[in-house]
Amino acid sequence: MPFLFSLFFAFIIAEQNFATRSFYKIGNSKWLSFLGRYTYGMYCYHMIMFAVAMSLASKLGIDVLHPDKYYLIGMTLVIFVLTTLVSIVSYHIFEKKFLDLKSKFI
Repeated sequence: MPFLFSLFFAFIIAEQNFATRSFYKIGNSKWLSFLGRYTYGMYCYHMIMFAVAMSLASKLGIDVLHPDKYYLIGMTLVIFVLTTLVSIVSYHIFEKKFLDLKSKFI
């Protein structure tokens, strides 16, 4: 089964990169293009925001050891929003300065 998932995602990546007529070009989505700028920060900060959200939930008296489906959905949204906001701020404060330096070296 993991091999089939790998083939499926390899097909999607190849189709998005090389197909001239695609069913749907992800790059045409303004929302996904906007988030694409911040994905490195999202990758870096995701686990930190997960720990922050879990700690806050625990301090608020929410039982994090026996979650129900509403808790899981809510925490997923909270972690996603926190991660996205921190990534956007980090991009504009740190990352963009380094990306601007790239033109001086290339």
